Amino acid sequence: MLTTAVFDVIVGFLLLIDSYLWIATLLASLHLIVVLVVSGITEVTVRDIAILTGSIALFIESMPESIVNRFTKKSTTPIQ
Repeated sequence: MLTTAVFDVIVGFLLLIDSYLWIATLLASLHLIVVLVVSGITEVTVRDIAILTGSIALFIESMPESIVNRFTKKSTTPIQ
């Protein structure tokens, strides 16, 4: 429990100062997926799914251009 609390504080701090945002949101997303798998369906599942969705969206939005360019192929030949 203490390890999870320290992890949450570190990820929250990185999100707060907007440093390494894409890494912090990736770690948060993975952590929330583990929490949802382990805890199952409870009263807070909807909240966890909403937070997971937000962290995935923030991860996609904050990915560096070098990583985005690996997944998107740009055509070098002009369309006629």
